[in-house]
Amino acid sequence: MKNLFIALFTFLSITSIGQNNTLGLQRVLRVNVLNPGIEYEFPVSKKAVFAINPGIGWNSSFISSRSPIGDPGLTHFISPFLDIEYKNIYNRDARTMKSQNIAYNSGNYWGIR
Repeated sequence: MKNLFIALFTFLSITSIGQNNTLGLQRVLRVNVLNPGIEYEFPVSKKAVFAINPGIGWNSSFISSRSPIGDPGLTHFISPFLDIEYKNIYNRDARTMKSQNIAYNSGNYWGIR
């Protein structure tokens, strides 16, 4: 069991490069292992990307022995999810001037999820 957790935390996500485009931002495809899902980022303007991440979430909780509802014990939930996020990357030019990495849409951003 310990080795399983170590393996999961070691391989949290696998990243692959999409193709470049004329806007300077990249299309990025990520496969998330810990919370299974596939995230796809694509540019919508010169400084903004849109990310879509469908997947399956897993949750468990412990019901107290003093709980008035049901038997005590551990309950598990498996549920699908859809994350939709808008990211506005605001420091790409400054990072380029300082010769810092801008691959995979790196940089500071503010976003709405």
